[in-house]
Amino acid sequence: MSSSNFNDNAVKSSFFLYKNVTSQYNDSKTLNAVRKLVPDDTQKDSLESLLKWFKGFMHWMPANLVCGNCNSGTNNAKDAGFMQRKIEIGDSWKIPKTEVYTCNLCGAMQYFPRHNEILKISNSRTGRCGEWSILFGAVLNSLSYQSRIVQDYLDHCWNEVMSDGRWVHVDSTLDYPISLDHPHYYEKSWGKKYLYVLSFSSYRVEDVTQRYTQDWQSVLLRRQDLKETESGTQLGSISDLQDLYCSIKIS
Repeated sequence: MSSSNFNDNAVKSSFFLYKNVTSQYNDSKTLNAVRKLVPDDTQKDSLESLLKWFKGFMHWMPANLVCGNCNSGTNNAKDAGFMQRKIEIGDSWKIPKTEVYTCNLCGAMQYFPRHNEILKISNSRTGRCGEWSILFGAVLNSLSYQSRIVQDYLDHCWNEVMSDGRWVHVDSTLDYPISLDHPHYYEKSWGKKYLYVLSFSSYRVEDVTQRYTQDWQSVLLRRQDLKETESGTQLGSISDLQDLYCSIKIS
C-alpha cells in the first residue's frame, strides 16, 4: 500500500475486520474444531513443527490463474493461459470481496471468496497471506499459544506469538527457518518501506513498526511526509488507536 492509498478509511476498515476476526480466537467451539485439525504429535511439539505442518496443510491461491477447463496454460500466445480477474465487493466482513476469474478462450469461470471466518478457511484450506494468518492464529490460540495478527499496510500480514515473555514474528506463508523470528526479512529481502505495522488481538491494537525495521528514522520521515502532504491520513497516538479499536462493535 503506497502513501497515496493509506488513508483513514483503509485503517478503519482494517480495524473493523481484525476486531471481528480476532474475536473468533475467544470462541471455544471454533478453537476446539481447529485443534482437531492438528495431528496429535504436532500439537505436542514445537512452533517449528507447527509451521512445517501448516505449510503442507494450506494451499496458496495464485493471483494469476490458469484455466483448468481448456488447459489454456499450454498456449504459447502471450497471456493466453491466464484467466481475467475482477473483484466483486461483498457486504460483510465475513466475505468482503470475491475474486471472479474468467477464461478468455473457453469462458470458464472460477470464484475465490475471500473468507475471514476461521472455519470457512479451514474447510477450503486455500488462500493468501490473509487467510493463512487468520487460520494459523487460530491454530496457535487453540493450542494455548497467545497469538495475534500483524498487518504492514503495504501488501502482507502475518502473526506474532508470545514466547519467553516477548512477541515473536511468525509467518506461516514462508519456509522455515525464515518463518520464525525473522522480523527484518521483509525489509531486507522484499524492500519494504513501512509507514505503519500494526498488531491486532481481540482487545488491543499496537504500533509494532520498530520491531520490523532497521531504519526507524526513515519510517518517521515517511510518516512526516504523509502528514504534510495528505491531510487527515496521519494516524493519531497509540491511545487514539486503542480507543477507536475498543469502540468497534462485533457484528
